[in-house]
Order: sequence, then structure tokens, then C-alpha cells
Amino acid sequence: MALPDWLKPGRGLPAAVRTSLITIAAVLALGYFLQFAGLYEAEDKLTATLEAGSLQDGIVPLTVTLRLNNHDEEGVLYEAENPCNVFRWILLDPERAFVQSEAEENCPDVHMEQYIKPKHYLEQSYTLEIDARRLKTGESYVLQMRFWGEEIRKDVPPLLP
Repeated sequence: MALPDWLKPGRGLPAAVRTSLITIAAVLALGYFLQFAGLYEAEDKLTATLEAGSLQDGIVPLTVTLRLNNHDEEGVLYEAENPCNVFRWILLDPERAFVQSEAEENCPDVHMEQYIKPKHYLEQSYTLEIDARRLKTGESYVLQMRFWGEEIRKDVPPLLP
């Protein structure tokens, strides 16, 4: 039985097969580099989840859980001038007008540091006491936060039904 021409030595593969193999190899190489060569970060540096509680005594508790990720191969040292600057927040309406921020505090003059090991994270939860008198029924908001110098914005669903 004779071999087909395209299988005979020196004849090579058909153009369509060559093109397909090259395309597959390129896609595999790109996927490898994106996943393992650090060209693509799977997660953001700072993420946040929000959970609103029910209205009690004119206050809507909003629990914020922040996760500061270190995707690097080296540890990262975060610094803040005082404990009040570790976490800061401001609640804005849909037009980005001020609604509420954290209350003024007397902060001790203590320099704060937080070290995060390579490929580890720091997770912290805070409960914000949102004054219901400042809210409108059925209106969504934007919570802008800074945690150890990293900033994030999260959409807040209506806090008052």
C-alpha cells in the first residue's frame, strides 16, 4: 500500500494542518505565559464585600470585609501615619455627592505597619454605622474606601427599602 503524497518524506503537511498546529501552539504558549509568567493577575490587590444589616435606632449597620492580597514573590510592607489612616471611607450618592464618612476621632500619634508575606493576604472587617436620616428610600450609593493606602469603590444597594 502506497503512502499518500503528504506523508512522504520531504512533502510536509498540508497548509491547513500546519496553520492549525501553529495556531494551537500559539494559544497554548499565550495561556502558559499569562498564567505562570506573571503577566496576568487573577485577583485585584484589594477586594471588598458588603453586607447591610437592618435598620435599628436610626442606624443601618454596613459590614465591610476588605481583603488586601499580595500576589508578588516578595513580602510587602504597608504603613500608615496613625491607626485612623489604616481604613478610611466615604459614602456617596449616585451623583457622587457626599452622604457620610467616618466620624472624627482622636487618634494616637502611633505609626502603623503591616507586613504581608508573599502570596498571602490580610483580611479585616469593619462595621460602618450609616445614619438612616442621610439615606433616601430605594436609592443606591457608592462606598469609596482606602485600606492601607490601596483604594477601592463598591456599589452599595439601597439600604432603605
